[in-house]
Amino acid sequence: MKRMFTLILLAAGGLFCARQVQAQIIFTVNEPAGISGFVSPIGAPDDAFGGELQPGESISGDLAIALTDDPDSLSTYMGCDSIINPVDLVGKIALIHRGSPPDAPGTCFFSNKVWYAQQAGAVGVVICNNLVGDEILDGYGAGGTWAGLDTIPSCMISYNDCVVIKAAIEAGETVNVTFFVPGFQNPGLSYAYHTPKDHIIPLEDIRVTLINTTGSEGNDITFTCDIEDPDGNITTLEKLVEVLPAGADTIVTFDSYTPTVEGTYTGVFTNTLTSDVLTETFIITDKLFATDRGTVTLDAGNQTSFAVANGYRYHYGSLYQTGEIPSIATHVSFGIGNAAEIFTDNPDFDVFTLLVYNGDADDNELLDFATTNASFDDLTAVGLGTYAMTGDEGAQEILTVEVLPTSGGVQFIELDTLGTYYAAFKYDGDPTAASVCPRMVGTGDVNYFAFTTPLVIGNTFFNAGWLGAICVSRLHIDETIDNVKDVVRLDPAKARIFPNPAKDNVNLELNLENLADRVRVDILNFDSKVVGTYELENVRNGVYPFNTEHLASGTYFLSVKTPEGYRSLVFTVVR
Repeated sequence: MKRMFTLILLAAGGLFCARQVQAQIIFTVNEPAGISGFVSPIGAPDDAFGGELQPGESISGDLAIALTDDPDSLSTYMGCDSIINPVDLVGKIALIHRGSPPDAPGTCFFSNKVWYAQQAGAVGVVICNNLVGDEILDGYGAGGTWAGLDTIPSCMISYNDCVVIKAAIEAGETVNVTFFVPGFQNPGLSYAYHTPKDHIIPLEDIRVTLINTTGSEGNDITFTCDIEDPDGNITTLEKLVEVLPAGADTIVTFDSYTPTVEGTYTGVFTNTLTSDVLTETFIITDKLFATDRGTVTLDAGNQTSFAVANGYRYHYGSLYQTGEIPSIATHVSFGIGNAAEIFTDNPDFDVFTLLVYNGDADDNELLDFATTNASFDDLTAVGLGTYAMTGDEGAQEILTVEVLPTSGGVQFIELDTLGTYYAAFKYDGDPTAASVCPRMVGTGDVNYFAFTTPLVIGNTFFNAGWLGAICVSRLHIDETIDNVKDVVRLDPAKARIFPNPAKDNVNLELNLENLADRVRVDILNFDSKVVGTYELENVRNGVYPFNTEHLASGTYFLSVKTPEGYRSLVFTVVR
């Protein structure tokens, strides 16, 4: 088979600038003993911020709460102005809130917060996230008056961790912390976090980066990746680097590994030069493609970029590779974190477009993005759907939309074998009527390579997507159709489901032109795994109930196959 992904990434990577985060930060509480230990995850500033710790560098010190106003003011802990207690901060690491907790937005740039702490004599800054339950942190960018002028290191910790740490300080305890940048970083294990079992391909780009921060030359360094499959079997991959000079870095690529069964795979990366251990996972599913980690924990958006980049356009996609078994794409999933905020009650703007793109329509083993001024418009759309907002969408709700073929006469979005496809969504705003940037739901970052999760804000193309976050743009396939040559799409007027959402039952109403000897109905869960199969006999017009009491709350698909055509319908079970 062709090594599509490797050729694409090595040929296309680096053609476009993407926002880069500063090096990965590790944070640990040294004392008091009652709260000591590693804090994870940690958000890091982007590379325009200033004060960057280099690999192998660290900073340690006692924490001190920075104050900018009266203790009863909402702005007291936000660091948006000159610090009023500099005597407490000299030589210490300042603790500053991102916004007024819980959940209230911040009112100034991160650069300002670090600048004012720096001017007060602090040697570092820890920013407390203000979003309750947001345990996966993205990076934060420079901006405002002091952008790029900060010279002390900073990082961000979660709201929940900050509550514990701040309480200890306020109780009079000395809280001493260290944060540092490791030299062992960026483990890459898979091409997508979720891949259907029928689309398993060899993972030929498993890799990890090591920067020699020991101060002396490293010799005969053994790199190991132990991959544990869902059955508990461990496969060990090894690579030897004979010489790594002090300060030098190397990207180690392991021999290929091919998953075999459904479930979660865990890769553990180690090396003999340092004691660092890195872990990454991926999942083989039944029928779902997804680059996100599964459980939605954050949203991503940038109002400044959205407004300044000329276009008020937001376009995001996730790349998926198909295996050697043909399949049918039926739906794309995404989510809106701030629907009420962007809702305009104008149907021209309250709409998202869902697309499936063929990433390599000319089959030359290179993605079809232009080498300059890249855009999703460079790709060939093979599937299209729309979603009309109501403004009531939940902040972490996953929305699933049917996508239909774009080519006339084509009944299904049939994915080529050994192909590359993007599941994408697009929002077009307006400087006056729809000027607020959508914040799209997602999960923490996964170390993919260039073009796996590209993002367009306005007219600016980012080949690595969002800093620190993977937005949900999932692709659902239906392989209960084993042969599409003689199957047509069922007219929407001939099949509908109700109630939707459902609780204990969902009803399928059929209005066929002719009596059907047999109609097959499959119920698939959100991962597109079949959880129920039914045969209806002597069917034409009627309502057919299906019990859903045994189904957990969530999204499901009703796959209906009749002599007059096929259709996949979405419904939700709510308890």
